[in-house]
Amino acid sequence: GMTADSGATRLAATAFGNAASRALNEFLTRDRGVKLRDYKVRVQLWLTPAGGLQRAELLDSTGDAPTDEALRAALNRFPGTAHPPPAKLLQPMRVLISNRLLG
Repeated sequence: GMTADSGATRLAATAFGNAASRALNEFLTRDRGVKLRDYKVRVQLWLTPAGGLQRAELLDSTGDAPTDEALRAALNRFPGTAHPPPAKLLQPMRVLISNRLLG
């Protein structure tokens, strides 16, 4: 059966995932290498126990090799989240990054 604990764990993971997604997207909109590029791709993130970035990988291609390269470089500059992830967070986290300039 479902325990209250697993529900709380899932809620914490969801809330953390949303915060991490927001932090990463905000970081990328300010990053000179990618802020003028058009992209919508999924990313896998591995975080340290303190919430720093351990590793990031593109799950998809944007269809444009220079944009993929720019995104990989920018992802490596992402400092991570300001908060430690929940203890039971499953990693890697999947986050959608998007900078659809043209709607």
